[in-house]
Amino acid sequence: MYNAMKKRILGFIFVTCLVFPVFCEETPYKTFAEIGQYAITAVNDVHCLFRNHVYKNRAYKRLKDPLLQNKAFFKKRLTVYYPQKDGASPLVVISHGFGNSKKTQASLAKYLASRGYVCVIFTARYTFCVQDFFEALEAAFSLIFAAVKDPKSVLFQKIDCEKTAVIGYSMGAAAALQYAADHPLLKAVVALNPWGLSSKILKSIDGKKRRVPIDLTALKVPAMVLTGSDDGIAYPSKAFSFCKKMNETVSLAFFSIKDGKHFHPIDTLSGMFNPEKNAFCRALVFSWLELFLHSNAEPANMLYLDPQHLAVLSSQFKSFDATAYPPFLLKNVASTEVFALKSSMESEIHVHREKKTDAFE
Repeated sequence: MYNAMKKRILGFIFVTCLVFPVFCEETPYKTFAEIGQYAITAVNDVHCLFRNHVYKNRAYKRLKDPLLQNKAFFKKRLTVYYPQKDGASPLVVISHGFGNSKKTQASLAKYLASRGYVCVIFTARYTFCVQDFFEALEAAFSLIFAAVKDPKSVLFQKIDCEKTAVIGYSMGAAAALQYAADHPLLKAVVALNPWGLSSKILKSIDGKKRRVPIDLTALKVPAMVLTGSDDGIAYPSKAFSFCKKMNETVSLAFFSIKDGKHFHPIDTLSGMFNPEKNAFCRALVFSWLELFLHSNAEPANMLYLDPQHLAVLSSQFKSFDATAYPPFLLKNVASTEVFALKSSMESEIHVHREKKTDAFE
């Protein structure tokens, strides 16, 4: 019996030695997403083992703020990343999806913070349906708007409350779209792999009246919907159905990323992380925020979001059924409002490919 136990222990150690380095190994090249203009400060920081691919080994200032908590809606305090710069910055609140936590959105938040945005992530106490995420978003914005006016908060006067956006993933993305429809003063909304349950299913489960299906007919906030051609959970056609519910006048961008699954382009689990797709999709998200939150967007920071030139990037997008959903669509976005060049993104990715090659030499 002793020998059998000894063999099991030695076997466990051997397998751990083989597997653990795979999870802990640094990404062999740095992605476009890691390069940012600003150093960042983290408030109520969260440890993101296996999920953090931005500022992975880079020190940044850490603070705590106990005021950023509402136990009725959140399991832990809100985590905030903000750029170390003078003046107030635009605000972005990011929601995770069903069964996840704020850790899955930390990399995206750090990336945007390094580019001049105050980014808020949270772990919702309840994640049963879209309504739960909607209520969590309401509570998060309420806490942040109170903190920016409170001299006791580390966020005091650090946020431009007239420049706000919301981003959501999966079920949280559906909630983000509904939140934007209810709050027309938002400047932009980004829905990543949006998904939601029908009201009939919800009612049969818990008997409660839920605020589903999503009503986007009154949406006036510029909306980007980002999905993946291989998303087997929130199918691309279902993601596009959110677009079809929006009114005809809203500024809209829809992208079905080639070979993208439900767990990327968002940084979720280490095994699902695709650096190139992640870099490309983060750049798209950043471009959308820059377009509507920063009127002085620098051309070098942007991608093409111009209907006349978007075809240049067509190889990055894919549709399995063009009658159900397009590979990409841009609507009601004036060419004169777009500042960007795709060459910026391509040059960055080219540099990182070279770094990847060097890492193996």
